[in-house]
Amino acid sequence: MAATTGRAGGDDWATGFEQAKAVMDAKAKPVGSLGALESLACRLAAAQRSVTPHVGRAALLVFAADHGVAAARPAVSAFPAAVSAPVFRAVVRGQAASAVLCGANGVSDLIAVDVGLAADVTDAVPPPPPPPAAGAGAGGSGGLRISVLHRKVRPDGSRSMLAGPAMSEEELAAAMAAGAEAVRGAVRGILPPAVVAPPPAPTAVAEASEGEAGLPEDWRQCVICLGEVGIGNTTAAAALLAALTGAAPEEVCGRGTGVDDAGLDAKRRAVADALAVNAELIKGGGGSGGGGALAALRAVGGLELAAMAGAALEAAALGVPVVADGFISGAACLAALAHDPQRVGRVLLLSHRSAERGAALLVSALTGATPLAPHLLQQNPQQQQVTWPAPAVLDMGLRLGEGTGAVLVLPLLRSAAAVLRDMASLEAVLAG
Repeated sequence: MAATTGRAGGDDWATGFEQAKAVMDAKAKPVGSLGALESLACRLAAAQRSVTPHVGRAALLVFAADHGVAAARPAVSAFPAAVSAPVFRAVVRGQAASAVLCGANGVSDLIAVDVGLAADVTDAVPPPPPPPAAGAGAGGSGGLRISVLHRKVRPDGSRSMLAGPAMSEEELAAAMAAGAEAVRGAVRGILPPAVVAPPPAPTAVAEASEGEAGLPEDWRQCVICLGEVGIGNTTAAAALLAALTGAAPEEVCGRGTGVDDAGLDAKRRAVADALAVNAELIKGGGGSGGGGALAALRAVGGLELAAMAGAALEAAALGVPVVADGFISGAACLAALAHDPQRVGRVLLLSHRSAERGAALLVSALTGATPLAPHLLQQNPQQQQVTWPAPAVLDMGLRLGEGTGAVLVLPLLRSAAAVLRDMASLEAVLAG
């Protein structure tokens, strides 16, 4: 299977996966003995349309926003909403856990995107970019470059989902467009150190782009990792998971930033109230809002969740692997998967099972073991044809977010690619 240009779709991905699996099974080892590494390798090969895959440039996209539900009911978080902006600045300065792990794991670009922080963060300035390297390092880059995109959709973050939809249709579209824009910049690898510009003003939910013009030669070797910052976003993610699966608040709500029993009870009540207030929108499809899954996202999600969903859809349209982090980015990716199951399922990689309460249910839904809510299955018959993502690779008790778990999987992806690309076949070994 030679690497070719074109989109992931039709039978190309399935054919590529089977060809890669045949090559992997012929390696000098018992079939399946490298476990999940083998599936990762075959998925990379199918996405890149080559049985000699490489993981070249890797980018972490960190989307940040505040939440109206946290302003309306502060007890849902152990920290005040004012914490979101300082954490975002720490990411931009390269001081946060996500940035440190990017540097340790060969990430080329960290792109921090403000889609709705309730503070002015235009003073967030990244460090100078690293000098051009003569040769690429382990991650295919001479060093970590940090960029900023200011794409604030609402100055106060999302609306309170306790009083109605968290976003208008226009706000959902703008946030999703920001996510898609960040993916295109990462794949092209041409973002400047900082970008300050007003976002476009879409009037409907943006669909993923269909063009490949201007992409560099190595674009298929790019891997996109997703992360987020935003106080209150485990509440929004829990509500979104419940809306997409029909699960009860008790099944999806965890302690997030570390709330006590009273805080956990407040979170469960907030999710229950939000689902009740927005029941018609969630189950009715949302009119022109883009269908059931995106209606649920608009109703009880958040601006950074919408941006991550838009990023996942754009990566899927290009056929570029996209790595979900934990509970919050996973919930956003579940919305994207439910909206476009065929393409998203083929490129989505799950990094880890979060320690958050609803993580097991989330991974089960993302891998097809738990069905989505009945109204979503009725609205999207493609659910019967989806290639479901493989189970999460890591289970380390992680619950920080920011994309930390996604970045930690990159060495495994590089190892998987190397095995398929460089390991000898049994036939070659026996031939001496």
